Amino acid sequence: TPTHTRLPCPADCNGDTSVGVDELLTAITIALGNAPLGVCPAAACAETPPVTVDSLRGAVGAALTSCP
Repeated sequence: TPTHTRLPCPADCNGDTSVGVDELLTAITIALGNAPLGVCPAAACAETPPVTVDSLRGAVGAALTSCP
């Protein structure tokens, strides 16, 4: 059974410790199956895919309140 390990900054595709609108859109695109996870591995809230609603919720939270 896979374990869910939260990443420090969900959907921080470029590693700059912030999540922008473009990164949120990328995460949504991956979740919808229109792009591979390799485009932004940080979009998944765990070390194993898929991008889930929880992943997207974490990404939006990071975009609104900043990354830890």
